[in-house]
Amino acid sequence: MATRTYKIKGFAYGETDVSVTIKFNNETVYTGAINTVASFDDGTISELASFTADTSVTGNIPMSILVNSGTLAFTGLEANYSTTLSPEQIVRVGLSEGQEPYEGVTAQNVYEGAWAPVEPAEPGLDYRLNVKIDEVNVTATSNPEKDNNDTRGFIYLVNDGETLTFDQVIDASTMPSGV
Repeated sequence: MATRTYKIKGFAYGETDVSVTIKFNNETVYTGAINTVASFDDGTISELASFTADTSVTGNIPMSILVNSGTLAFTGLEANYSTTLSPEQIVRVGLSEGQEPYEGVTAQNVYEGAWAPVEPAEPGLDYRLNVKIDEVNVTATSNPEKDNNDTRGFIYLVNDGETLTFDQVIDASTMPSGV
């Protein structure tokens, strides 16, 4: 099996950098500071942290995010080794627009450079289960179904001293066979 790299996506806001501890599959995968913007409205989704795990990790994976100082707006996970290749992703792995996906590179290189969400691409569905903040069930602060003007997707706000816990669905169908 190969190693898959995951990216935690979202943004943070407050007066000082946000300190977070992120656990994936019951293992601490990131502890550190995340730069902030002034307000929720100023936030643009970007990579907050990254970590690696074996490509065999699929299913409902437990995750937690502990926040200290400021507020974290968590939007989701992306990972390489995706089977979905958009023109933008193909360009990112060194192929020109319109070029056949496997011309000049191996399937391994294409998948390794293809970043996409870890859940199947079904608009309007949130692939986080049992979402809680400090053991209280929560729903996304913002989501594409109710906030037509907010294109940032599902957003979970985690404030200073709070812990977000959930099971992240990592669909095996997003992985290419044989990797």
